[in-house]
Amino acid sequence: MKWSVKIAQFKGIPVYIHATFMLILGWVALTHWLRDRDILMAAQGVFFILLLFLCVVLHEYGHALAAIRYGIKTRDITLYPIGGVAKLERMPDKPGQELVVALAGPAVNVVIAAILFVILMLTKTLQPLSALSVTGGSLLERLMVVNIFLVAFNLLPAFPMDGLAKFGQDAQVKVVMDTYFQNAEASEMLQHAMARLQACQCRIMPVLRNGKLSGLLTMENIGEFMMIHTALQHSRA
Repeated sequence: MKWSVKIAQFKGIPVYIHATFMLILGWVALTHWLRDRDILMAAQGVFFILLLFLCVVLHEYGHALAAIRYGIKTRDITLYPIGGVAKLERMPDKPGQELVVALAGPAVNVVIAAILFVILMLTKTLQPLSALSVTGGSLLERLMVVNIFLVAFNLLPAFPMDGLAKFGQDAQVKVVMDTYFQNAEASEMLQHAMARLQACQCRIMPVLRNGKLSGLLTMENIGEFMMIHTALQHSRA
């Protein structure tokens, strides 16, 4: 893949890291260094971001491994500065299966948060949330809160799931396609696009650049971006 480097593989699914991801690590290290003039603090900032993205990778593997149950392969998982993307070959045909695949990612974050909560309780290091920030407090508790946030945001587009009628294998795409949708311009403010995405109850919004399809926007993309942006914003505090 162009501008991407393979860093791991599990269950036949390769994990790539995009070159631009390294900019985040460098930026976090630099901002911590300029603030504290302490190599240890800079390393801790980078370590937290790496743990955060590890949770994102596990989240994407949740989707991918659930899809395998229904005979659907995942081409790869790629880490970008705004989050991770699992490229499934297709979505399940049945609504129930689609629901399982959609919820498998957040379910992984629930398990991670639960494990971290148990560890914090056993070690008696759980702090009040009012005393916690992304850069202050127990690293494990901060990571737990990030996973809870990711779960909450990812569940927003999951309910209600649109019911799909079964037309048979010979049905054409035009029979079931949705002709009512909205699109966004690549230069549009994310807040506005998110509001329209929620208002139209669309699960996916095409993104155009100069009138041509440039990409797709989903609530999951926005959730991961907000989680990472919050972590980076607090790292400068």
